[in-house]
Amino acid sequence: MIPGTEARLTLPAASLLELPEGAGYGARDGRSSVRIERHGDGFEITGTCDSISRRCLYLEDLSESETHRADSLQLELTTLKWTMEGSSTLRRHEAGESRNESGKPPNLFCWAIVWLAAGIIAGGTLSFLAIRKLNR
Repeated sequence: MIPGTEARLTLPAASLLELPEGAGYGARDGRSSVRIERHGDGFEITGTCDSISRRCLYLEDLSESETHRADSLQLELTTLKWTMEGSSTLRRHEAGESRNESGKPPNLFCWAIVWLAAGIIAGGTLSFLAIRKLNR
């Protein structure tokens, strides 16, 4: 629920009667505003409230785009999961076994660490050789 706002303007009657033609007073609080102006012998009082529908439309669009983004990410994750499961099953089938000697499935985290370390060592070695060649 969106809380209401209220703009108040309290003026002494004498200050209203002393206003020149077209001059006025105004107040604003949040989305609400009020203005009083002198026109001849009378006064024009105008109260406005910024459109909440604009804010609602913005939030609806934002919600829709985030939902679409989340759905596309979920689809991508599902696709990757199927791809990983399929390639893992295919490798096990081709190897003729699905478990190592201890009867447990291979630890993929350990393999990831091994490949990360191999990549760092290879990158460091290639960087060293490239710098050494450039300094000659």
